[in-house]
Amino acid sequence: VISSSVSFVFVSNLILGLLLASFFGLATNESSSLNWVDYHGGTWDGEGDIRESRAWWATMISQYIVLFAAIDGLAIYPLVAISLGEIMMSSMYEDRTHEMEENWKVRTLFRLLASVPQAIGSIFLSDLGVIAKYAGIFTLLSYSVCPCLLNIFGR
Repeated sequence: VISSSVSFVFVSNLILGLLLASFFGLATNESSSLNWVDYHGGTWDGEGDIRESRAWWATMISQYIVLFAAIDGLAIYPLVAISLGEIMMSSMYEDRTHEMEENWKVRTLFRLLASVPQAIGSIFLSDLGVIAKYAGIFTLLSYSVCPCLLNIFGR
């Protein structure tokens, strides 16, 4: 099941990447949603600014696609921070984790330790392309190294 899921995700991302690259060409942005900023839905007559002369519904579609990634990231960030904080707390307290989860100060401290560094880092590094490259490296490492480590330490 896992190998077929990973294969499906790989193939679908490959197809999506090839489609975006073939449609947008060399002007493809590193964040694919930014390619839709100048979407006009065939309503632009070729004169003037695209954003001023396109239909209202084309503007709505463009803004939805561009803003969706940011809104999605904001919605997921607390979930990731809470989960990471719980993992950090359980690695620190091991058998006493359930006892420490009841202490709101300890729980809040670990959640802040999991969430604040990324927020501070985003102040200094706002280029989405660079962030995606670093996140991709760590994602590849976690997909390839973590299952092996879990297998070794789970014995």
